[in-house]
Amino acid sequence: GELNLNEVLSTMPQFGAGYDSTSGSYSFGNSGLNALDMRDLGVKRTLSLVNGHRPVQITTDNNTMVTEIGMIPAELVERIEVLTGGASAVYGSDAIAGVVNIILRRDFEGFALNTYHGQSHHNDQETASYSVTWGAGSDEGHLMWSLSYYDQAAIQSRDRALSASADNRNRGGTDLRSSASPQGYIALEDGVVTNSGDGYQEWTSEDLYNFREYTSALVPSERHSLYVAANRSLSDSAEVFSELMAVATHSTATLAPTPIFTRFDNGDLTITADQVFNNFGEQITDVRKRVLELGPRIQTNSTDTLRFNTGIKGLIRDWQWELTAATHYTRAAETLSNLVDPERLTLGLKGPD
Repeated sequence: GELNLNEVLSTMPQFGAGYDSTSGSYSFGNSGLNALDMRDLGVKRTLSLVNGHRPVQITTDNNTMVTEIGMIPAELVERIEVLTGGASAVYGSDAIAGVVNIILRRDFEGFALNTYHGQSHHNDQETASYSVTWGAGSDEGHLMWSLSYYDQAAIQSRDRALSASADNRNRGGTDLRSSASPQGYIALEDGVVTNSGDGYQEWTSEDLYNFREYTSALVPSERHSLYVAANRSLSDSAEVFSELMAVATHSTATLAPTPIFTRFDNGDLTITADQVFNNFGEQITDVRKRVLELGPRIQTNSTDTLRFNTGIKGLIRDWQWELTAATHYTRAAETLSNLVDPERLTLGLKGPD
């Protein structure tokens, strides 16, 4: 009943749950990408195959090469073979954790129309899926094609008790709230102050900002896909085959409004003593501020993928042989909006000139 391959495979204990785009684990949350991580050894140690062949990989924003399994519609999958033991001796170093081979349907006959609509009991995460598949064949060959569309809406962090706050101390965790608050964190020679609205007061940990008010817990995503598979017999022991898959995916994530850290951002964000809005008469190098006025940051990711395989295969006694030519193409684009340009901000903080 699952609509995504990552949802299917995440039910197996070998695969990690959660995501960390820094270390490269199971899912790259903001980008909408899904990569397999077996035994928490990282996505670079789990080899993912489609019909026994390596698909083209996508580079994430931290330069990790991943195989995006979310581009494969679940309705096209005949079965999934999972090799849970290390297979680096056969497949190379990217199979240290194991191998996942996704076998697509090739021999479907008839006509099928599938639709799905659903939502969570919180009245969010609205999900719709449509697919149409047709296939026909004879002893001489077979042809099938499938069109599918998938759309899943978001879950906001603030709408679930588990993710509503970045302060996890009541669950035995740590306080992950941000010091870049809307009221500001201003480090002076005599201590740290914040703007209370009625003037400046001493900054305390109670002034930390809960950025989860804006963030997406589940990134909304949309996918269009086309799949065509054909084969024709040349003899009793050989056949030619071709396979085409075209997939377009799109996701839009919501992040908290832009934080500014003058000590850590690009550029020289030093606030000079004679800057017109500096009320303290001293140079300030550590100010942390959440720019709510810009609204939340919006991150959009789109990926276009084209896979074409063709070849000839057959049997010689008990041996199977195959000769394949393939071309794979992927274009990925990422856009972020509602950001602050640190170079221009630097000019505004330098002083009267």
